[in-house]
Amino acid sequence: MGSHLLSKSSFIKGLQCDKHLYLYKYHYNEMDEFSETQKAIFKRGTNVGILAQQLFPGGEVATTGEPPNYAKGLKNTSDLINKKTKSIYEPAFQFNDVLVITDIIVKDGTKWNAYEVKSSTSVSETYLNDAALQYYVLSNSGIEPNDFSIIYINNQYTRQGELNINELFTIESVMEYILPMQDSIKENVERLKQVVTKRRMPYIDIGEQCHNPYKCGFFKYCRNYIPEDSIFDFSGMHLKKKYEMYKEGIIKLDDVPRDYSLNKNNKLQIDVYKSGEPVIDKAAIENFLSDLKYPLYFVDFETFQPAVPLFDNSRPYQQIPFQYSIHYKKSKESELTHFEFLAEPGEDPRKHFVTNFLDDTSSVGDIIVYNKTFEITRLMELTKDFPEYT
Repeated sequence: MGSHLLSKSSFIKGLQCDKHLYLYKYHYNEMDEFSETQKAIFKRGTNVGILAQQLFPGGEVATTGEPPNYAKGLKNTSDLINKKTKSIYEPAFQFNDVLVITDIIVKDGTKWNAYEVKSSTSVSETYLNDAALQYYVLSNSGIEPNDFSIIYINNQYTRQGELNINELFTIESVMEYILPMQDSIKENVERLKQVVTKRRMPYIDIGEQCHNPYKCGFFKYCRNYIPEDSIFDFSGMHLKKKYEMYKEGIIKLDDVPRDYSLNKNNKLQIDVYKSGEPVIDKAAIENFLSDLKYPLYFVDFETFQPAVPLFDNSRPYQQIPFQYSIHYKKSKESELTHFEFLAEPGEDPRKHFVTNFLDDTSSVGDIIVYNKTFEITRLMELTKDFPEYT
């Protein structure tokens, strides 16, 4: 046991696109490199999964290693079940060439309750497909779950003192959704096993499936023939519209007919591309500059969003400002002066952020930012958290 054709992740990739599954199995080295953001998301998911184990304390881990030792995980799972372990973390099960590692199973009388942990704040269709596949494997492995739930982050939880994991997490049974899915899960398992065993790359052209439910891991590989300055570079255009143009044979910006229906900004983008000259609305810039009142503050905030709130009066995924940069210009003739704030690691930065920001912007003037909505929203949140400084 331990050799398998499909896993949870490869099954989900196959549901997105047969070619995605095939490439993942046989051309893994062609996969796009993970961004630092993606790596952080993976790490966050792992940490949240470990934290959720505290909801069912006293359990034992069945599958370990990176990458996981599947054969050992299957054996450990069987041994832990046989010795009547009440809670098992990362148990492994295999049926019909499909191997799954469930996050948590807990003994409930003669049956088991199964749990899948997600670091998001709601249940998605992808999560239901994930849970339905696990139920399919578990129920055919002699462990028919009495219930199957998804554990996810409760974004309405506000931390006060010690972390309360029972309030941090929401446990939602998804049995009513995944039971009717079992026939389609079985059909998709058989179909995707054929994709793997045929060892012939499916011909599937690029399309909206490349972005849904997640950006495909072979995004660059599958569109290596798309030239620079293509219709996919159109700013603000809906994906559906871009792929409609692609299917019409319009790929390069040079291919776009002069009378093609485009909005004003996209037409402007075409003009700039063909002329090689930027378009600058000098009148609009002059109007903007003439309305400014000195002193001027050029401001930028930096924030982080912990899934698990670290500080009192904070919520999951709340934007916590920890740094700002201000370039101050007292008058039109004066030189720029720089002010900055950077929080000390490990402490709640918000109060110090507020007091320092107020000190550095004490003179009445105009504040200039790149993303007005973002900075104003952060300031409104800080006003709510620290009303004494309003």
